[in-house]
Amino acid sequence: MVFQRVATFVTNNKKGVAQLIVGCTVGGLGLFSLKRIPTGHVGVVENWHGQIKPFVFSDSQMVICVPFYEKMIPVRILPVKKRYVKRVETADGEEVMARLVTKIQAKVHWVPELYLTFGKDYGRAFLEQEASQDLVNAAKNYTKDELINGPDELQDKIQDEVRLRLSDAAESNMLKLSPEETTIVFVEV
Repeated sequence: MVFQRVATFVTNNKKGVAQLIVGCTVGGLGLFSLKRIPTGHVGVVENWHGQIKPFVFSDSQMVICVPFYEKMIPVRILPVKKRYVKRVETADGEEVMARLVTKIQAKVHWVPELYLTFGKDYGRAFLEQEASQDLVNAAKNYTKDELINGPDELQDKIQDEVRLRLSDAAESNMLKLSPEETTIVFVEV
């Protein structure tokens, strides 16, 4: 009985029902296509082919994305403290643990390129790619005893060497790295 009344209503009001369906569909797509970027982040828009729009959207801004074709990715631009730990081999063939702590930040205008190169967590990916090489190269030049128990002058020299390499790599990858807040410590495994 109810279905018959609904069917009669729909057949008598085809134009109104069609307008209702189209209006709800367009309104729903419009509502779901608005994305807000969180504070302290900038946004990039990626489509399903992995291509990035060449725009950087600032925080607290609304971005229009086609919901089934594009997605908005927030990328943090506030300085973040990153820790990186790696086992490295010394000149005498022993293993030591290298611990690095630094503050890293993205340069806003280069966020699309950073996202394509390193992904959303650019800090971790950058440290895994660049810091690992710098720590391995620094450890190859010294023995285990020099790295762990060496004099303070030698420890400072090793830290300055790694800091310089890391800050050069960060500058070439369009990142801001704070060398004065970067600490490197070698400890027993």
